[in-house]
Amino acid sequence: MLNNCFDNTVYSEFIGQDKTRAAHYAALLRELETLVKDSHFNTESPIKILDMGCGDGRFAKFLKARFGDKVAITGFDPAHKLIEIAKQSASDINFIEASAQSFQSNETYDIVFSTLVLPYAENTQSLNDMFAAAHGHIAKGGHFISVTFNPGFIPTGQQDAPNRSFERLANHRIRINFLSHDDPNKIEVRADARHWGKKPYEMAARNAGFRSINWKLLDVTANGSDTAETHGIVTSRCPYIVLDMQKPREISKGLLGAHTARTARDGSDIELG
Repeated sequence: MLNNCFDNTVYSEFIGQDKTRAAHYAALLRELETLVKDSHFNTESPIKILDMGCGDGRFAKFLKARFGDKVAITGFDPAHKLIEIAKQSASDINFIEASAQSFQSNETYDIVFSTLVLPYAENTQSLNDMFAAAHGHIAKGGHFISVTFNPGFIPTGQQDAPNRSFERLANHRIRINFLSHDDPNKIEVRADARHWGKKPYEMAARNAGFRSINWKLLDVTANGSDTAETHGIVTSRCPYIVLDMQKPREISKGLLGAHTARTARDGSDIELG
């Protein structure tokens, strides 16, 4: 899920005690609950969900506990240590060691989701590969939902989210400082990632075959989190955003057109064509 700037196992242990990550989960869960209730899914069989970059499987297990037999979950991650952790006490979830490029499955999934995975695409090709992997494994009419960094976010160097501070680096990169719960001045874990703009996301989505992106700000607070439509404004104060993309039920000629994008009237839904 992450690059090699630190030990993934150390990160996993820290996140296990991190209340802020639970807030991320709460927002993602709300998005997934809406889709699980969506009438176009076949309710007679479990809804198939793919966790892309599942890490130690923490959210996949949380999701399985929430929905039980209503969902069938598969997760993949390239980090061997984290997949070994994920497989512990999770016989009802299929965890696979694989990257976005190498993951293979005969299944198609109703929902593919990822949490702070896209920023760890090191270059445009890697970002395209992630979107292509998501699109390639989604059933027609299914959704790709991803929590990522808000393209409009401007790091202040202060605590922009609970137990998080951010620094702007050169070459469109961002540094995330994971702060101690006991001492907010102490950095427990640090990671560097790409701070992608809106255009690379839109182009990667379009190239993969998605028709539109719905952008929702994810406001994480000490008491939880909430999502809100962007209404054309990607605010500089909010570090996170939720992307929701649906795979077309039928191929549209518009997907084969020029590389353009237009904004819907409320500014929150970008149609790609």
